Amino acid sequence: RCRGSATHRRRAMPPALALLLCLSLVAANQVSITEFSVPDTAKVGDDVELVCRYNLEGKETSLFYVKWWWTPVDAPTRLLYQRIGHHEPQSSIHGVKVKDNDTIQLVNLQPNDSGRYECEVNNVDEIRRSQDLIVYTPGSGPQLNVSTVADGPDDQDVQVFCEATDVAPEPELTISVDGKVVPVADLVLSDSVDGQYSIAANLTLEDIEAGSEVRCELFYTNRAVNHEPYVAVETYQPSGSGDTLLRNSWLLLAIVAALAHLLVRTDRSL
Repeated sequence: RCRGSATHRRRAMPPALALLLCLSLVAANQVSITEFSVPDTAKVGDDVELVCRYNLEGKETSLFYVKWWWTPVDAPTRLLYQRIGHHEPQSSIHGVKVKDNDTIQLVNLQPNDSGRYECEVNNVDEIRRSQDLIVYTPGSGPQLNVSTVADGPDDQDVQVFCEATDVAPEPELTISVDGKVVPVADLVLSDSVDGQYSIAANLTLEDIEAGSEVRCELFYTNRAVNHEPYVAVETYQPSGSGDTLLRNSWLLLAIVAALAHLLVRTDRSL
């Protein structure tokens, strides 16, 4: 051994102490979202506010930021808004208004604005909250047409056609006669264009009575969308039934007139 030399060694920090210091740093900068609000549904043309408020349990670090993300139904995620530290907030998409306290407003919503909206807050520790938003519209609403078609020389069938265009989200139609739902075999649903659909139902009915109520109602396949009823109603009258009634009325009047004339002549002869 060498008595004349001295060796100085820096002691390594014990692993337990290093872990404790790391946890203390994270705990000192923890963040929590105290208020988060994204509506479940909204009508086309509405303006809605998205709220994300948070609480910092430590000081704001140089890594602090708040971001709003949007994931459309059939497209990649996009950044809507960000604020880094004390810098001015920025919005990256037209139609998004920046409000106070990291709240943003979506203006004049359209069907293709549907999707998942997410708030992200980071202050070393990171936290996220998200919610799906569905933008809905009945479009044209159900358009119903009930007509008769010949089925042989003396029989008639009833042709029922109902359609709705520019509907969002994905729709479905039901047809009922006097409150009883009738299965629809011929139902056509278009592909989505900018989040909107067209749908048409066509069926032929037999043995339907005059005066029956035919009803077509529009729904959404997503039952989470609450809305007022979208209904079209027609009362079935067989083709030519009005003409037949008119002819029968004239015939009755002619008979009454003839009888009255006969009675007058009889009285005069007496």
